[in-house]
Amino acid sequence: MSDRGELPLDTDPELLMQVASSPSARQGTELFTLAALCSIPLRHMRVMIVTPISIAIFLVTLGVGFARYTAESQFTPATSSPSLGGIAGVAAQLGVNVRNLTGQQSVDLYASLLQSRDLMSKSVTTVYRFPTERGGRDTIAASLLQLYDVNGKSHEDSVLRAIEKFKNRLTVDVDETANTVTIKVEADWPTLAEQIDRLLLDQVNRFNVEQLQSQASVERAFIEGRMSQAQSELDSAEVRLRRFLEANKTYQSSPRLLFEQQRLQARLDLRQQVYTTLAQSYEEARIAEVRGTPVITIIDAPEGSAVRHRHIVRNSILGLFVGIILGIALAFGMEHVQEEKLRNPDEYLEFARLRRAVWQRIAPRRLLGRVPRNR
Repeated sequence: MSDRGELPLDTDPELLMQVASSPSARQGTELFTLAALCSIPLRHMRVMIVTPISIAIFLVTLGVGFARYTAESQFTPATSSPSLGGIAGVAAQLGVNVRNLTGQQSVDLYASLLQSRDLMSKSVTTVYRFPTERGGRDTIAASLLQLYDVNGKSHEDSVLRAIEKFKNRLTVDVDETANTVTIKVEADWPTLAEQIDRLLLDQVNRFNVEQLQSQASVERAFIEGRMSQAQSELDSAEVRLRRFLEANKTYQSSPRLLFEQQRLQARLDLRQQVYTTLAQSYEEARIAEVRGTPVITIIDAPEGSAVRHRHIVRNSILGLFVGIILGIALAFGMEHVQEEKLRNPDEYLEFARLRRAVWQRIAPRRLLGRVPRNR
């Protein structure tokens, strides 16, 4: 009896459930109830338990075996004016950006600079010398281009491939409120991660110093030309006042001549003030042109910060989640195979025969030349 309607009324309930859940009983209906769908994973509890545990163990083992070291550093742009710096910090909390008033560069600029192609090219092509262990004597001298073992069509192509790998191991976090930039670098060795982080800091500082020096050089050239013009205007004002005094020795007795003398004197004072201001700016620009002092303040140095993150808890949760989804998929797949076996037994037998024949041909013993002898 394959139909539930042909069973007697006193039939065992378990037998009724088996017949009702059989593929032949479900062929006449296209509606799957919630109970029928939930019963499929329950019928394959071994798969539902073994799959998540196996994937979680695999991911944890992978995380422990291939865990990298992470070096971290943090810096902030130097503030040229403490008072304006404090005002800018308060304004940042209110959502107003007034960093330009302090002469500081935006922290977003530093984030873009750290991820620029020029800076990353410098990072992957620099040769680092580091010990394989902290305090160890065995050292390695190689660039990231060599350590990543990238093979491009040309040197430039290899550098670009290495940069793509390095991007996945570099994290730049920006805090607008605190006006800080945090750099995190991952590497297979702790000292290597710290050296890469230090190189990035040095390159950022070098960029700022060169930028300020270049700006100061342009300003010095401009002020130098402006000073020449201001000197000429000052000399002209002095000559006019001297000629007036020589021609009018008793100008104090005449209101008109006194007014003219005061006007010429005011013009001379203005020219002297302009020239003095330009002279001070010129000296400041000359000093800034050759200044090499750091323009960023390092809050946390990368040296000694490398920590190995194994992410055991995270990988365990991820493995269980992925394993449960895969287990449900396997349970439905196994259920579908069982239904196909009952619906089309001839085709399934043919598939099983072909599968057995293929396995016999590619069996490990046959591939290794260990063919059993026929007795």
